[in-house]
Amino acid sequence: MAGRLASMMMAAWLTVVPVSATAGDGDEGYVLYAPLASTSTYLVDGQNHAAAKWNSTYKAGQSAYLLDDGSLLRAGMMQDQGNFFARTLAALPDQALGFNVGGVVERISPDGQVAWRFRFFDDTVMPHHDVEILPNDNILMIAWEYKSRKEAIASGRDPTTVTDNGLWVDAVFEIQPAGAEGGRIVWEWHAWDHLIQNYDISKDNYGVLSENPTKLDINNSRYILLPADLMHTNSVRYNEELDQILLSSYNYSELWIIDHSTTSEESASETGGRHGKGGGFLYRWGNPAAYGYSDTGAYRLGGLHDPNWAGSNRQIILFDNNAPNGDSRVVEIMTPLRADGSYGLLREGFFGPLSPDFEIDLGFTEVVVGAAQRLWWGAAFSCQCMDGRAVFIRPDGTIEGERGMAEGRQKAHPAAFRLVFYQGDHPGVKAVLAAR
Repeated sequence: MAGRLASMMMAAWLTVVPVSATAGDGDEGYVLYAPLASTSTYLVDGQNHAAAKWNSTYKAGQSAYLLDDGSLLRAGMMQDQGNFFARTLAALPDQALGFNVGGVVERISPDGQVAWRFRFFDDTVMPHHDVEILPNDNILMIAWEYKSRKEAIASGRDPTTVTDNGLWVDAVFEIQPAGAEGGRIVWEWHAWDHLIQNYDISKDNYGVLSENPTKLDINNSRYILLPADLMHTNSVRYNEELDQILLSSYNYSELWIIDHSTTSEESASETGGRHGKGGGFLYRWGNPAAYGYSDTGAYRLGGLHDPNWAGSNRQIILFDNNAPNGDSRVVEIMTPLRADGSYGLLREGFFGPLSPDFEIDLGFTEVVVGAAQRLWWGAAFSCQCMDGRAVFIRPDGTIEGERGMAEGRQKAHPAAFRLVFYQGDHPGVKAVLAAR
């Protein structure tokens, strides 16, 4: 598809700003801040100075990360306003509470040169929210795939919930970079291949939800502004040791783990891969009702962002938006991970744990953004992201302090999709500072 592989070379550069003598200390660290309304990304030190600033021609689309070699990996918002996804989202009543397109990913070297830029979109597929770099330097991208109203109904979607915008169902693509602007798909996973529904026995994918925990119910009804957005997958993470991918869905209020050891063909099936489940979910947590287990008494997320493995392969920390029920929270769980990398079910038939191992009420509500990160000394990191504020949480769960990333930089429009914390001795921090 020409639109997926086309790329345009545009200017981007890095400006390094002098920092204080104490900046870079491991106890202070740095925060990466990519304002949604800006084409700039900042690395902010403990004294709230911008230690580095990257500029691009693209607004955030929406995540950014500092890599070990000092490069910036940044998702950008494509600029084709005639695109189907862009037109549809632009018509929403309140973009501040919504989301936007991506379609571009850049890797910018420590000296500010664009080492790689990739444009991957058309009227049938649109990356959004997050990207992830793999150990082999390939890139994982979340993307919406357009399905027509007719396709959605034939697959078991309730017709009353499908508009002329169709249904946007998420996929994950692994892109192998090629040259300065190119790339090719070397692995892919599509949620469309793993659907279940109990709405219409005459349509595809009919079955019992509770007997199919590896599949996704096509009739989820929760959404932000746009009913076409089925899953609103907002995060992708990779675990090299397990060879597994961690995804989060705001609309289903669940995190999901899938097997990356499959081939693309196996990932479209329910067999194959290290665990024999193909592209079916190996694990899910946060909302047992999403696969037929209601009234379990289990802890239920109100929505989530940014789940990360934290300290071990069993621990996952996440940001629970919890907007319908009160303040947002940082939550950490211990998954039922087995020695072989599979996950056990509770005797009731759904995935545990029944409750988190750690939970902190942050005292504010973030409806559609958030961050959760376990820091190396046992503390946790989060953000009041719509205000561009970093939040530090002591190991005992109390709030240690905050930093306003937008001060002197982006005061009028401070919102960021998430903030990311890096310790002062992180190799990427050292490489960026050495580029001064």
